[in-house]
Amino acid sequence: MIVGGLLRFLSVSLGLLLVPGVVFVDIAWLNNGLSEWGVTEGLQSLLILLSALIGFQGALSRPEQRSFLILVAGFFLCMFFREQDRLLDLVFDGLWQLLVFATATISIVMSLRDRRTLISAMAAACQSVAFSHVLFGIALLLCFSRVFGTGALWEEVLVGVDADVLHQTKTVVQEGLELCGYYFIFYGSLMFWLQHRRPSMATKASKTRVDMRGYSAQHELNAG
Repeated sequence: MIVGGLLRFLSVSLGLLLVPGVVFVDIAWLNNGLSEWGVTEGLQSLLILLSALIGFQGALSRPEQRSFLILVAGFFLCMFFREQDRLLDLVFDGLWQLLVFATATISIVMSLRDRRTLISAMAAACQSVAFSHVLFGIALLLCFSRVFGTGALWEEVLVGVDADVLHQTKTVVQEGLELCGYYFIFYGSLMFWLQHRRPSMATKASKTRVDMRGYSAQHELNAG
């Protein structure tokens, strides 16, 4: 328990330390002003895409949680398409909106097909410490980063500074907080998947031990 808690602490700490490092690379080394083609935005998209894939994998392997995990994974995939709006619009204008609508519709329909397990799976997830990290990440991403990174706040803090400096400061704060949110979503998704993967692994190991005992007993009986 202590080792597990220490590992979780180190995982969260390293993830949070990664955020200023990535932002620094974009600002100081690449000098791209945290553009959509920068490392920060790219890592944000990667983390939410991995979270979606983890959710879909869990939906395939955990029938009792499938309806809920499809909803969650579909939501994450919609967020990924939103992050890639500029790239997708290069194909044709409004493509990302079409993909979001299609993903949301398919996820909701598939989830409602097995709605009997939806509420129970949702209740079980809300009691999980791992899923609490996901909820914290979503709140940080959709609420806190938007409010704390608003231009009106930083106009009052940085009175009299150049408009470009003000915009850069606001962007650094908002994108940094968004990356924190995406990391917590990914971390929580990974922990949730690992926690629900262990019971099945333990069951397989237990079955293997039982089979081995049965084989040994049969072998001794035949030898006798």
